[in-house]
Amino acid sequence: MKGRRKFLLISCFFVVDILLVVGIVFVCSMTLTMSLEKEINSLSSLTLYSDRFNTEVKSVGNYSKIEEAIKSYLDDYALNVQNVLNSIDYQKLDNFSSDFYYLNDISVFNNDLVYLNNLKQSFNYDVNLLLNNDDKAIYDYVYNYINNDYFVKLYNDLIDENIISIIKECDIYLEFKKVQINAYIDSIYNYVNFLEKNSNNYFIVEGNIQFNNSDLEIEYFELIEKVKESKV
Repeated sequence: MKGRRKFLLISCFFVVDILLVVGIVFVCSMTLTMSLEKEINSLSSLTLYSDRFNTEVKSVGNYSKIEEAIKSYLDDYALNVQNVLNSIDYQKLDNFSSDFYYLNDISVFNNDLVYLNNLKQSFNYDVNLLLNNDDKAIYDYVYNYINNDYFVKLYNDLIDENIISIIKECDIYLEFKKVQINAYIDSIYNYVNFLEKNSNNYFIVEGNIQFNNSDLEIEYFELIEKVKESKV
């Protein structure tokens, strides 16, 4: 009897120890998961078109790999977005509507029309690449850091809950900027094209432009006004 009782007692202690270890592991896992979720949630205050995401990795162990993967992907994406938006030389565009741009000769107009057309095509191509980015890329990105089923699922859950909304917000902003910048480039193109097409229908008097007929003069000032209204 004593041996049996001793065996049961040892068995009970063994079970309690196992449950205690399991409990500690569970609590630690939950604590680390909550800490990671909190850090990823904080990224929602940032935007891909104006911020960087290469902040300090605060998680530990495999959780740090998840955090690093998410931040690395977003930071690379943010740099791509910002490089596209910064590819527009606004100062150069503004110079087209300067008071004395019309003093240039027709060869300058021709070159500027080519520049504006290429700029618009290049900008739209780059923006469309970002807008058409396959969501699969962000889900596959985790495999550069870890290939554990549990942590891959955790990564995917965090992407679904926090990160996709950041990307969608950026898409909306990119669509807005695309329309805005295209309108500005188009207005300048129309203005320069008008000067090129009518180079024989106006002359300069004391630095001021004058047209052969009033209709052309009215159209000219309407185009100038459109450039000013569309200015980014």
